[in-house]
Amino acid sequence: MIVKSVRVERFRSILDETLECEQLTVMVGPNGVGKSCFLRAMDLFYDPSPSVDPEDFYNRDSSYELVISLTFSVKTATARELFNKYIEGNELTVARVFKFVDEKISTRYHGSSLQSLHFDEVRKAMTLKERARVAKQRYEELRSKDEFTSLPAWTVLGAVEESLQSWELANPEECVRKRDDGQFFGFGGVGRGYLDRLCPFDEPHLRAGGVTRHHASNLEVSHGCIGEEYHGPDLA
Repeated sequence: MIVKSVRVERFRSILDETLECEQLTVMVGPNGVGKSCFLRAMDLFYDPSPSVDPEDFYNRDSSYELVISLTFSVKTATARELFNKYIEGNELTVARVFKFVDEKISTRYHGSSLQSLHFDEVRKAMTLKERARVAKQRYEELRSKDEFTSLPAWTVLGAVEESLQSWELANPEECVRKRDDGQFFGFGGVGRGYLDRLCPFDEPHLRAGGVTRHHASNLEVSHGCIGEEYHGPDLA
């Protein structure tokens, strides 16, 4: 997979900007305009143990989410099999969301998948303390409606999400694309999983006035004192 775009929301000097990536993408500009923010945002996206504090949030306002989204071009059957439900056309978008909860930073990866709005109440019930009882009640109410009689009968709580997802995959025209619940797989504290295997990124080591190299599949980034340059290989 190769990176097609990098979207940065509410990170340092960037409120909401998207960098579209080609085979060669060059960022040129004076100091202090935000060029390095895109590089550091990509570091945060891939970092298994990111360090984020309130000053990293746009305007130092940590009451909002800080979001870094990478869109990948999916070119292999392996990638399609692994990320099937998250792919739209030939693209996969993954967002890493940072937010403060009880004065501590929390971060999750989110994919964007086709979901039925009618299933929201069932999914909300699955997060409650009495989730087994409430989720079963709402699931049975859902199955009583004519359009959802094809859903399988309730068995155990653990089978519900798989049943809902199977219905959504079979009825994409009845769904809308939404951010998932933060259970996008593939990253962990030890191994970075499928996404990192298919599109690796080597963390940079920035130094003033020097040149460093970054890799993100199709991106090779040279960081110097006058700007950043993204060099991609010949993909033909």
